[in-house]
Amino acid sequence: MARRGHLGQNPTLRGRRLAMELQRRRESTGMSREEVARQLEWSTSTVFRIETGRSRPQPGNVRTLLELYGVTGAERDGLIQLTREARQPGWWHSFRDVLPVIWSRARRLVPVGPPDKTGAEVLSRLTRTSVSFNLPFVETYGSGGIAALGDPTRRAIFESLARKPKPVGELASELPVSRPAVSQHLRVLKEAGLVTDRADGTRRIYQIRQQGVQAIHGYLDQMWGQAMAGFQAEAERAAS
Repeated sequence: MARRGHLGQNPTLRGRRLAMELQRRRESTGMSREEVARQLEWSTSTVFRIETGRSRPQPGNVRTLLELYGVTGAERDGLIQLTREARQPGWWHSFRDVLPVIWSRARRLVPVGPPDKTGAEVLSRLTRTSVSFNLPFVETYGSGGIAALGDPTRRAIFESLARKPKPVGELASELPVSRPAVSQHLRVLKEAGLVTDRADGTRRIYQIRQQGVQAIHGYLDQMWGQAMAGFQAEAERAAS
């Protein structure tokens, strides 16, 4: 039977950690994504995809970013090594020959509708079902943040603040809601730990609270890790 890998060796989790670390290094310099893209002659979308984990950068690209951010020595070498590890195939590649078996079992476990559903779609539904019914619910800071972002107006406010800190009036001018409504949404986001504020004369300036965003990352990583552990166990049973 295949040997079970440690969840910390999951390249998906490493990729997310790398994305978060690169964003943190950029923010420590005070540069925006647009400024980084301009200096490196990249597109802003390239920087965005790297920092959100939507693409796995080459070690050379990460080295270029770290040089721009002034990261050197052991810290730079560690992040470049993390980049290489994040690009490695996951443990599931060892089970490619048994995936059709798992998809067949998934069809028996999960109603899949029309018969033309692909294996990937079935597997996705199986994973969502496992997360919904088999994982214990843990009330965490991260889950509270996710709940707070369930409202589309709050998501719009959160995404606007992710671009730059703003007062209530500026936020209200961007949205089809009143200033009092924006203030209420900000209060919910603040209680969820996603937003903080500071005084600026007679105004309050709101900005993203980095610790709250990291809590959401941690919560999602925990859920993903447990779901993948269950999937790995199923793959091993099918291969044995």
